[in-house]
Amino acid sequence: MFGVIEVYLTIKLAAMWWKTASVVLIVYTLLAGTLLPLKPGITYISPQTARSGQTVTLQLHGYNSFYTKSPASEIRVWLQYDSAHALTGQNIRVLSDTTLEVSFQIPTQLPRPTPSVMLNAIIDHPSDGVSLLPSAVEVVKDTIASNATWTQSEISQLHIKKDFSFPYRNVIYESIRNTYFHVPMWFVLMFLLLRRRGTAYNSCDIPTRPKLLRWMRKKASRYSTLTEKQPRMRKQVCFLVYSD
Repeated sequence: MFGVIEVYLTIKLAAMWWKTASVVLIVYTLLAGTLLPLKPGITYISPQTARSGQTVTLQLHGYNSFYTKSPASEIRVWLQYDSAHALTGQNIRVLSDTTLEVSFQIPTQLPRPTPSVMLNAIIDHPSDGVSLLPSAVEVVKDTIASNATWTQSEISQLHIKKDFSFPYRNVIYESIRNTYFHVPMWFVLMFLLLRRRGTAYNSCDIPTRPKLLRWMRKKASRYSTLTEKQPRMRKQVCFLVYSD
């Protein structure tokens, strides 16, 4: 008896393999979408303004970062305008896993003849990899003289970290997880919509079948009396019944 039941269950499970696979994929998607971490990034810098010709000390605040895992001598920080203009950070101090303190000597001349320029912040960490914050610091032109100069092509040999995680975007943060479900969700919605419309049309394409006509007369008696001489009315009533 138990052998027959076991064979029966085995056959049923084999016939429903696609359902089992669907459940496994759904569970995997939910776990991956909620448990995978974001890559390290830079949330903000304080202060966010500086003047040319001065030496400024900045605090860089990270997200999902582990700055204490590496000594300060192995961490590199830049303020970059473009590939030809960058400033290297000096006197780097690790205050915590999410906070670095760095000093920069701002040159007198700005990279372009404007009242101010925006600089990107870049952190190269041996464990966390590379973090970028666009337009992190605004440098305002001043008349103070300085011996500092803009370096060219110094940002190189970065620690590129390759792992299975969500990319960090300083605008949306954890909301980037929604993009993981966005495409599959729309595919499912479109499939259900097309399936529903296809079922509606298939149920109304053959209005002359006796069983279908009797069913339509019973369900749509409050709209109209169906006869063989009213094919257009039959389709309209069928649509009303289906959508109702």
